[in-house]
Amino acid sequence: MDDVEEVLASGIQESDKERHNFEQWRKKKISPNSLVPWINEELKKSWGFKAAARLYHISRTGHDAEIVGTYKGNTPVTIPVRLLEEVPGAPAESRNLYDLSQSLAWLAKERRDVQEQLAWREGIQNLLTPLMQ
Repeated sequence: MDDVEEVLASGIQESDKERHNFEQWRKKKISPNSLVPWINEELKKSWGFKAAARLYHISRTGHDAEIVGTYKGNTPVTIPVRLLEEVPGAPAESRNLYDLSQSLAWLAKERRDVQEQLAWREGIQNLLTPLMQ
């Protein structure tokens, strides 16, 4: 019973932190253009070129994207893509960090490896920290 109590207490504490983060992220307004340096640098470094390009287009259109251009000479925001289906729950244009966090969570869910999915989801808060400045 003590183990269950400890797990529940930890879960409640984590949910309080998440609620606080979500509130702060909803208040922090963004525009897709303001994300360009972060996408081309931090996100590309952490999650790779392809995920960065996909997030850029999700944040601008609400649609996932498939890279169709050559990587050489391009950045995640300049590479030619073909828009795919709408991302469930994504707005047509991300307006705050909460919108962006949900798109990041969706991209994390798309990873084939479960351990990688969890690692990406757990890293979202750290990824968004530079954008809170």
